Amino acid sequence: MRPTTFSARFTKLTVALIAASGAANIQALTEQWISIGPFGAPLINNDVISGQTNAVAVDPHDANTLFVAAAEGGLWRTKDGGTNWKPVTDFQLVRKISTGLPQGTTCTGAVAIHPQNSRTVYVGTGDSHMGAVFSGPSLGVFRSTDGGDTWTPTGASTYQCENGAMARAVVNRLLIVPGGQIIIPPVSTGEAAARIIGPGPIKQPDRIFAATNLGLFAYPEDGSDCWKALTDANGLPKNGGAIDMVADPNRNVLYVSFYTLGIFRSTDLTGGQWKQLTNGLPTGDFGWIALAFGGRTGIGFGQPSPLIYAGFRVGKDGYSLFKTLNGGDVWTELPAPPQSQQMDFNNALAVGSYDPNDLFVGDVAFWHAQDGGTKGGENDYTVNPKITSNSWTPISCCLGTNNPFRSGMDLHADNHDIQFAPYGSFLPSPDQVEIFYVANDGGLAKGNVDYNGVVNWQPLTRGLAISQAGTIALAPGNPSITVAGVWHNGNLLTFSDTMTSMGLPQGDGFQVAIDAADTCLYINRNAGFGGAISRLSPLPSSPNDSNVVYPTIWNDESTTAFWADPHRPGHLLRLQQNGLVFRTTVASTATPQVLNNADSWVAVDPFWGKVGNTTTVAFRSRVLEETPVYYIGTDKGQVWRGSPEVPWVKLCECGGKVAGIAPDLFQNERIFVVVNNGTTKNRIKQITRGANNTWTTANIDNKFPQNLQVNVLTDVAVDPTVRGANGTTIYVGSDQGIFRGHIDGPPVVVDPTGVANFAYPPISGQGDWTWRRSPGVPDVLVTDLKIHQNFNDHDHSGIIRAGTYGRGVFELRRVSFPHPIDDQPITLAVQAVQIGSDGAASPLTVTIPVSLKDQKANRDAPFEFAAKAGAEASLEAPKEVRRENEVFRFVGWAIPGKRGESNAKITLKINKATRAIAYYEKVASTPDAKAKPLQITLSIDDVKQICVSRLSHEFTVSWKVSEGQRPADVRAEFTYPDKRTESIQLKPINGSRSFPVNYPGGGEIGVKVIAEDADKQPASADAVVTLKPCKK
Repeated sequence: MRPTTFSARFTKLTVALIAASGAANIQALTEQWISIGPFGAPLINNDVISGQTNAVAVDPHDANTLFVAAAEGGLWRTKDGGTNWKPVTDFQLVRKISTGLPQGTTCTGAVAIHPQNSRTVYVGTGDSHMGAVFSGPSLGVFRSTDGGDTWTPTGASTYQCENGAMARAVVNRLLIVPGGQIIIPPVSTGEAAARIIGPGPIKQPDRIFAATNLGLFAYPEDGSDCWKALTDANGLPKNGGAIDMVADPNRNVLYVSFYTLGIFRSTDLTGGQWKQLTNGLPTGDFGWIALAFGGRTGIGFGQPSPLIYAGFRVGKDGYSLFKTLNGGDVWTELPAPPQSQQMDFNNALAVGSYDPNDLFVGDVAFWHAQDGGTKGGENDYTVNPKITSNSWTPISCCLGTNNPFRSGMDLHADNHDIQFAPYGSFLPSPDQVEIFYVANDGGLAKGNVDYNGVVNWQPLTRGLAISQAGTIALAPGNPSITVAGVWHNGNLLTFSDTMTSMGLPQGDGFQVAIDAADTCLYINRNAGFGGAISRLSPLPSSPNDSNVVYPTIWNDESTTAFWADPHRPGHLLRLQQNGLVFRTTVASTATPQVLNNADSWVAVDPFWGKVGNTTTVAFRSRVLEETPVYYIGTDKGQVWRGSPEVPWVKLCECGGKVAGIAPDLFQNERIFVVVNNGTTKNRIKQITRGANNTWTTANIDNKFPQNLQVNVLTDVAVDPTVRGANGTTIYVGSDQGIFRGHIDGPPVVVDPTGVANFAYPPISGQGDWTWRRSPGVPDVLVTDLKIHQNFNDHDHSGIIRAGTYGRGVFELRRVSFPHPIDDQPITLAVQAVQIGSDGAASPLTVTIPVSLKDQKANRDAPFEFAAKAGAEASLEAPKEVRRENEVFRFVGWAIPGKRGESNAKITLKINKATRAIAYYEKVASTPDAKAKPLQITLSIDDVKQICVSRLSHEFTVSWKVSEGQRPADVRAEFTYPDKRTESIQLKPINGSRSFPVNYPGGGEIGVKVIAEDADKQPASADAVVTLKPCKK
């Protein structure tokens, strides 16, 4: 922290001079959000990670052309084998929904390329492997006929056929059955007469099958644009989710699996009629079923066989593997397949290109059997002697073991799809006999299988910006550093100046924060489910910095969120699963042993009147070194202001779950709040504090765009570069990207002399807000909006970044269109505020002498004046200010980026935006002759007999100051049955507080509440608490 020549006080008078424009010339601004990654973070095991992918499709004619469906990041395409990636569905997966409004998504779960025409591609929306946190909108299936450049919805009319159901289904698998001639067998004369056509070949259209959470759907490419649900009338379950699907093109047979319901077969490729297959299969207590067809033709095959493999999740989390050699009539269970966990989340199955016994299983790990799993059992290369005679060899891990069947890298855990490059799509060689691709929680991997069956792994994730960030943190001292807490991938640190990243993996990351002093990073290792807090210190200096340790500082697995105060080093707030917030002030310096003790944390929440659990916390903008003040939102719509040092005040019953709170960095005690209330109205609010210390709430989203279905608002940020005469700009995150709200500032009138003009007071911000979509961020859930703030400079850099759940991190880039400097003045606002014991900045009227060239004036703050660029303004703060019975003495000026100035008179050259803050400390208080002496009343309520270990009784003390000046101090003094005494600070004026004690033998507790005014004149009240003995 920079040294200053003065110190701060809790009670002082502050005069703030704020430059309202961001440059010498007011500029018309527009903006663009730019993706800054992570574009894949390299790990020490040679893998590269970014985010979850659900499916991959390989061009049947070119194995270098791939499409990968990111869980929440849209569809991506490469044409060069993964060297370069491009998102191809941004802003295009949009359709009208039942509300009549269009809705977009980046949530994709399935992709398929037409086997005969690779220019035609289908993508299914919805997260087919949702990781229990969030899933974007499911909007059915979209089609591209130009290789993925443009997309249109199939089943566009949701009122036709079963298009409406399909338009909200989560697509788990897509299967394309190419059209062609089907031979109709001869029939009797009567039957022929009943048909329009006779026997012989007929032309069938292409058919697309979609296995979805709502069942199996079929879509013929015959121009009807009609999805048909295949249900009990077709021999399928009436209700239930279809999981996986394969075809046997040699016999015109389709297979589909249903979650908990089994496997079904259709003996024609139209899928008109189905039959359940049961012989040898489980009859119950199973879930996800993966399918793989092993009877394809090609080199190494003889006569094509109707070979199908099926992998079942059985029991709680077991795995059973079955195969059939006769198309499903009879199934055989294979012995001792690999056992893993989460088999409803990761359960993938595939057969090699040439050998029907070349079987691959993807669960948490990745397994290979060259005998079709006939022997069963797992090989183990980590023991001595090695176990090598079983069927299943693990090939995903680890580089440190001497496993001869794998090389290159360690594969990320949790595998969702395995696809082999079709025969003829690449040129085989001894080092690359087969190619397959694996979609998993880290991204995408390529497996090259050599002539000896060894898999050489290669990461293809670099370039995919698909991280599912729960929160982000910006390093105060280095604005190029952003850390994202990423679901499935720990924590990814990105350097925006070099567009490089590094992984800090520790399980399923979600919560991150960086200490105000830039000394350490706080991470949560178990997302929003409650987890330990770890501290990483120091921050890595580069992607190659491997000196990373993160000891646990709170390990009871109960923390669901936490926040670092951007203004105060060591201040960390954590939210517990019970909805309560606690704070420590030594998070950056204390030992892990100290921080892991509950005594190092104090309760933060309002104890009385708070309804609901805390959902978000924001920190009041710091003017100097004043008392911490927090804004807390709850899931019942309340917004509170206070801290352990400042009494809590309820600001708003905002009518919905509070999702985000943003303080205005330049207009203190002005905050913006976003809530979710089940509607699209009154979700964005401004709360301001008036001169009489009352709080006003106004809805400012009356003109929010109604041309897109926005279901969820997530966060809000105030642009610190737009203020004063330029007005106010805020950005709001949603499930459909980012929106921009703006209100104009007061008009500026320039004096004809060109010197200065004293103009209007600062804007209140309650006026005609305009709204529009802020460009650059696709239709993805925005989880976090952060403004870069530098604690050491008491300032900000103007950088705003957004974390998204599926597309990583975006940064706001502003584009300026400068106007002539001579035509545009700089507008400065002068404001006087008093910061009281509650940390509030209350407006006051103070006379400030201002000099600008030869023009001098004494102006009563608040006021504004406009000056040309380069003008020098002199301000002289009164050395003493008297207000009624109070006297304040000038202490010094604070100017961001400079040392403090103790002289009362300063001169500023107005070339750029700046702030100058003159503050005073209270040095005297004269008695108010009219004020009555303090009077206080005391009562003891609700004495409870608990009588459990270490807690015998609990009682409530209530007090009220009924006369006199506002008390400066209120405390309670207790005398316990064992003669021990204790003094406890209480809230001023009035309140109630419960006290637990442990005196099982009973006795009396003497209570005295003492209040003192500013002149140390006390008032007191006494009471006695009688404790009845606990029964033995």
